[in-house]
Amino acid sequence: MNVTSIAASGVQAAQLRLAASAQNIANSNTPGYSARSVVQTAVEPLGGTQASLAGGPRTAPSNPTPLANAATQPAPGLQVDDVVEQLSARNAALANLQVFRRADEALGSLLDSRA
Repeated sequence: MNVTSIAASGVQAAQLRLAASAQNIANSNTPGYSARSVVQTAVEPLGGTQASLAGGPRTAPSNPTPLANAATQPAPGLQVDDVVEQLSARNAALANLQVFRRADEALGSLLDSRA
């Protein structure tokens, strides 16, 4: 597996994490909804990662930490950990996308030196 394939698997994993946490946030006030979680595992020996939804929904915390809005009023049902997951997945996607940028630059340099 090459570097760009590994980065592509990382972007796909981050995309699934974003989708799961967005669903958790959107359904945070839905009665009976259980928050979803994502499990990531390393792909051996070739490298990369594989992500999938966990074997079942995880139960939302019974005593959630509310996220305060600009007026410092708690937003009902909005979970801080889901917002943190959104930011973490976004940063993972951006880091993996940098691999594509650097690979493109390296290929361009290689082609320039051969021209």
